[in-house]
Amino acid sequence: MTKRKNPIAIVLDFETRSPVDLRKTGVYAYAEDPATEVLLAVLDIEGRRIAWVNQEDIDIAQARARVQRAGYELLETEELRDLLRSLAEDETKEPFFVAHNALFERTVWRLTKWLDYFPPFRWFDTMIYGTRIGLPASLEKMAEVLRVSFQKDAEGHRLMLRLCKPVSSDGLYDNDPEKLLRLLEYCFSDVLATKEIFRILRLTGITPEDQAAIEHTWKLNDRGVRIDLELYRRFRNAIEMEERILKTRFKNITGIPSPLQLVAFMEWVRDQGVSLPDLKAQTIRDALASKDIPGHVREAFLIRQALSKASTKKLKSIASHCSYDGRMRGLLAPYGAITGRWAGRGVQPHNLPRPSLPKEEIERISKLPLESLTGQYVIHDYVSSSLRHLFVPDPGHQLVIGDFSQIEARVLAALAGDDQTVKAFDSGEDVYLRAASSIYGIPPEKISKDQRFIGKVATLALGYQGGFRAFQKMAAEYGVEIPEDLAREIVMKWRQAHPEIVSLWKEVERAFRSVLAGGSPVSYWTPLAWIQLTIRFSFKILKNGEMAVIIELPSGRVLWYRHPRVVMDQTGRETLQYMSWNSVTRRYEPTGLYGGKLVENLVQAISRDFLWDALKRVDEHPETGLETLLHVHDEIVAQVPNSKAVQGVDALKNIMETLSDWTGGFRIAAEVKRASHYEK
Repeated sequence: MTKRKNPIAIVLDFETRSPVDLRKTGVYAYAEDPATEVLLAVLDIEGRRIAWVNQEDIDIAQARARVQRAGYELLETEELRDLLRSLAEDETKEPFFVAHNALFERTVWRLTKWLDYFPPFRWFDTMIYGTRIGLPASLEKMAEVLRVSFQKDAEGHRLMLRLCKPVSSDGLYDNDPEKLLRLLEYCFSDVLATKEIFRILRLTGITPEDQAAIEHTWKLNDRGVRIDLELYRRFRNAIEMEERILKTRFKNITGIPSPLQLVAFMEWVRDQGVSLPDLKAQTIRDALASKDIPGHVREAFLIRQALSKASTKKLKSIASHCSYDGRMRGLLAPYGAITGRWAGRGVQPHNLPRPSLPKEEIERISKLPLESLTGQYVIHDYVSSSLRHLFVPDPGHQLVIGDFSQIEARVLAALAGDDQTVKAFDSGEDVYLRAASSIYGIPPEKISKDQRFIGKVATLALGYQGGFRAFQKMAAEYGVEIPEDLAREIVMKWRQAHPEIVSLWKEVERAFRSVLAGGSPVSYWTPLAWIQLTIRFSFKILKNGEMAVIIELPSGRVLWYRHPRVVMDQTGRETLQYMSWNSVTRRYEPTGLYGGKLVENLVQAISRDFLWDALKRVDEHPETGLETLLHVHDEIVAQVPNSKAVQGVDALKNIMETLSDWTGGFRIAAEVKRASHYEK
């Protein structure tokens, strides 16, 4: 029988220095720069507190005495390397690293070749474990929420900012030994806070599957995606030329150097007899749709619109985040929400602009010299619509792109027991036509294109208890305005046609309220006999007093709702709240909760688990030649050798449509295609 190894937690924190701006480049481009180096490190190995300093002219004896007074020992490079090697070679121990935002430490350590040794230990990340249950990502805020003893060291933070980058234009750093030792003390408190946070978060039941998803994300981040640098330069040169022409034209029209000078531009607009409340994007779009705008003002608005496109910022971000080998790394963050879904980082592939030009027009323009299109208000739209094309496979490979077909709508219908919609999906029926048919009360074959659009928006916007404003907002995102009275009527008819989904909102909220009130655990079973999915609700109190409603998904993964409660709203109605981080207000605060929101979380979490299962299966079948590069929302972007490209499409489709035992008879469809570049 194999003897169980003794786990050894090594809590770690780095401070680094570099002329590279980490905020602009991301950790990979930052860490691979030859000038980036580890300035100091602090480790806590099961209570043994160790410090390391990279400073040749520091008085080691003085530094050792200083850190000893703080309860630490100062080790030199060879001593620390030997200690870590001995832990790695000890067959009775199983060491692992713990860090807050561990991607930074592990990437910096590996790419800067710190200590000339990278131990083969696993990494555990308190930041990810915290965001998994709705906590703020920052160490300071998380410690505050968890009531960890953590004194904000404002002076230490200022020192960190000063010592981490050159203080002069010739690249010299502040090498004051006293400041360095003071920064070391700042690092001590971070390690102690991280250690205590890790102790608390382990109580939340972090599973091997949670850790596997994190490690898989890091593997993809390390691998990266190749960027078509030639196409990038073509885009950049065209944008730069276009902006020079448009800025000159704008100045000739208005006398103002740039449309970004909003106060001056607004005054000029008013002087032309045009009254607008502001110069926001939607206001400009509305003005351009009017026939009453004078020609020269219209021209100025077109220039403002073109120069405000996100394509310019995205291009700059792509350039700064690209590694020396032409790959972009670090694009994914696990547990970007409590649902477990991934978030984008760096260039934010999840938030790339939706193409504003038809595919045929993009292909036509791609064959033209872009210089011939300058000044025609086309280039920014073309580049914005084509940014995904910059992501390309390695030489000798093709991309294979697989997208789960309408997965959220499928999961929602299955959970609700909406058998007609489930059967429509299984038979390949157009569910948007079907939705429009139920709204307008006419056969699907008589539904017009505009009516089908209403059915599509209703399907996407109303499944989570959205009202008329939610419907109007989504329609507006597609460039269509819907009057309030029509939106209200559509919402009413959609709900009448989908009583099972309306019932699901109530059932899920009722289960949540029941366990919150102190009741026994509650299970929800899908109503359809041929789809057996179970969701379990329970209330949990941890040893440290943490309280949460726990929802166990069919996959066995859990969602956390910390410190839930029932409160009275302004109308005297009892409503649900829980505590979570608000990324808009940048505060940890009460968050409203209701049946539709719970259903949305459940649907997105289950959809995420389908994606995770598929990602694992790609790795489990190396014989297919598939190698995942990226995943965005419900889409997998892989590459495959040219010799296996045809089979690769079938292989990925089979992988995505083959479901695990926990899916209980659920059926799913994936649309898979080959491409020379990433595209929607």
